[in-house]
Amino acid sequence: MKKINYFLFFILLAANIFAQNKPQMNVKTNDNKTTQFNLEDITDITFSTKQFQTFYDGFDVNISNWTLYGSPLPLYVASIYSRSGIFDNKGDASYGSGGISKTLVGNGTEMTIETEVYIDVTNSSGCWVGAAVGLSKTQNPTPTSYDAEWGLSFSLDYSGSACWGDSVIYQKHGWFGIGLFAEDGSSEYPNWNRAPFLNADSQMNGWHVLKIEIASDRYVSFYCDNNLVWKSTKRINQDIITNKNVLLGWRSSGSAGKAYHDWVKVLY
Repeated sequence: MKKINYFLFFILLAANIFAQNKPQMNVKTNDNKTTQFNLEDITDITFSTKQFQTFYDGFDVNISNWTLYGSPLPLYVASIYSRSGIFDNKGDASYGSGGISKTLVGNGTEMTIETEVYIDVTNSSGCWVGAAVGLSKTQNPTPTSYDAEWGLSFSLDYSGSACWGDSVIYQKHGWFGIGLFAEDGSSEYPNWNRAPFLNADSQMNGWHVLKIEIASDRYVSFYCDNNLVWKSTKRINQDIITNKNVLLGWRSSGSAGKAYHDWVKVLY
């Protein structure tokens, strides 16, 4: 009989401790604040059922997932700058080249596009070198000999002194290039050949991650190494983020240097 009494005593003691020390859970909200809840106060938890699709290419053995354009065409590079499996834009000093993904991406809602690039500046007296990522304006576009029609683009670039068509504020500087086709039918280029430009001198000669984030309201944010570079003032046209091709490219002729992509990823 004593054993039963002791057992009941410990049950009542545990219940009393539990009542005084309610188990709690810390939850981090979207604004990076932490809120504390008593577990007994939570009556309902709803989990998001949103499914994400991923497009990824690490160029591990080739660049066969892309329709290539330009002269000369982009090349697969086995290894460079401590990375293996590289997409080299190629192209010549005056015209670009690149790749059009054979896979379509986007369903008209949120999307994140990322790539890691290296701009190897070797000659400040040369002309353009740059690496861009984005989306096509039309589905499965037919490129010209040196370009595809971009609906969204983000690039890391360098203009040497031989780039006579660029404003002098760009020459011998690194810079970010941004463009998008907006819902009102206009194109938004925040800094093309005008001051102030988006300086990227510190991003030359090293690996850097370019990221494009399209929010649910279709405003677009552009990041380098998770630092905000610019946010659009207009919404991107929904058609641009619906079943379009990923684009890579720009200039890597060697005139001012070389441009490389290590990988590219799209989440939507």
